[in-house]
Amino acid sequence: FELLAPVDFSLVCFRFHPHGLDDPDRLNRLNEKLMLQVNHTGNAYITHTKLNGGFALRMVTAQTTMETAHVKQAWNLILDEASKLYES
Repeated sequence: FELLAPVDFSLVCFRFHPHGLDDPDRLNRLNEKLMLQVNHTGNAYITHTKLNGGFALRMVTAQTTMETAHVKQAWNLILDEASKLYES
């Protein structure tokens, strides 16, 4: 994964960027699929934006009821879904 914007607030922008996959269109499609898969689980919800022409994933990490465990669970879900997506 690569961080796409400074993390000064509660919104983190990132994208899945597997080693050796550098085609911008494929990366955009891969990240869109990842967002849809994560959201489909119902266990986390991430949104998207475009940064420098790339499809960027966005996750809010500071809500009044959010705890560190929630962020870790969401991140582990993202990693799990990303590994399934890139293996297939």
